[in-house]
Formats: sequence, structure tokens, C-alpha cells
Amino acid sequence: MRIISVRPGTSDPDADEAEHAFATAIAFQVASERAFETKVVGDKFQSARVPAVVCAALSVELGMKARIMADGNRAQYKKLKGTAGHSLVTLFSLLSQDDRNWFIVGSGHEKAEFMEALSAVSNAFVDWRYVYEQDERAINFSFLSKLSELATTLPAAS
Repeated sequence: MRIISVRPGTSDPDADEAEHAFATAIAFQVASERAFETKVVGDKFQSARVPAVVCAALSVELGMKARIMADGNRAQYKKLKGTAGHSLVTLFSLLSQDDRNWFIVGSGHEKAEFMEALSAVSNAFVDWRYVYEQDERAINFSFLSKLSELATTLPAAS
């Protein structure tokens, strides 16, 4: 079986990339929800909690990047090197004020509490891909999954 991902092609490459990133963010958000489900197989419970975290974190990252590109700020995030390009705090800072407010209000937290929680999950995509290298790792998955939901439902830019 082959799987092909085709980026839309128009005269505006930034808009094309933003649209493709947003669609991919939604796919990873759905994958996170499905991975988090618990199923009974035989006499054992199965779930894919670590992949759920990785997919949720990537969904937030791609949703933010899509919005940054759609707002015409692609060059800013493209300058980020290494793990900085995965930092949700860094990407959040590149969003418009309206988009930052969308996340804060949608999270149900006050700004300071939101920023503290965002900071705690900021590197989840990097940290959780190699979770086996750590003795212990914990994350507020409720907050991360809420961010994923918000990142994939951002209202149209004005």
C-alpha cells in the first residue's frame, strides 16, 4: 500500500504550505485521540499513550506553524534551528495577538497559568519521541490535547 501526501498547488506557495500544514495538524490531532483510546485485546488493556502525546504535540506545532505562515510570517519560523522549531513557547510567540488570545481563552486558564502550562508541554514532541531514554516522564495530557483541539480549530485569519 502506498500513501501519498500532495500539497495543493497555487500561485501562493506560503498559502499552499499553510493549508497543507493545517490539514496535517488535523490528521495528527485525530491520530492522538485514537491512540489515547483504551481497548481490550484478549485479557489485556491496550493503549498507545506515548504516541498519543507525540501526535498531539505535533498537531499543536503544525497548527501554529500553519497560522504563522497564513499570517505571512513564514520567514520568521523558518529561521528557527533544531529543537527551537518544535518549541511551542517559541511558536506561540510568533502568533498574532488575536491567535495567542484564542489559545489562552480557549484553554480556560488565566494568562500566567496558561503560559506556565504551555512551558511545561513546550518540548513534548522532542521529549516524548525518545521517552524510553528517560527514567521517568510526565505530562499534562489534558492541557496538551486541549491545545491540539484549539490549534486545529483556529478561526479564519482576519
